[in-house]
Amino acid sequence: MPSLAEDLERADHLAQEVVNEWGASGGDAAPLTADFRALFEKASRYRSAKEKIVNHRDFIVTTEARREQEVREEAATREAFVKAYRALRDKHGCPRDAQNEH
Repeated sequence: MPSLAEDLERADHLAQEVVNEWGASGGDAAPLTADFRALFEKASRYRSAKEKIVNHRDFIVTTEARREQEVREEAATREAFVKAYRALRDKHGCPRDAQNEH
């Protein structure tokens, strides 16, 4: 089992995995478990925070203080997502096993 640090490094891949599973299952119309929906929401927040940093870096002049705040926000959302991913993986084996309500 990968360590927390290893999963944090792989957060982009893990988030994409969750998004792919959500899409393959039918998205919002699918009968997904509350655990999987919560994980998808955390993955989406993390991806949005990361995208915001990239967009601001590439297209918007921002203050150093704002940049530092965005980096902290991205790190916090990444950690929250990875911890939720690990908890669901520990509970169900892998997130895809937890996605459908039975």
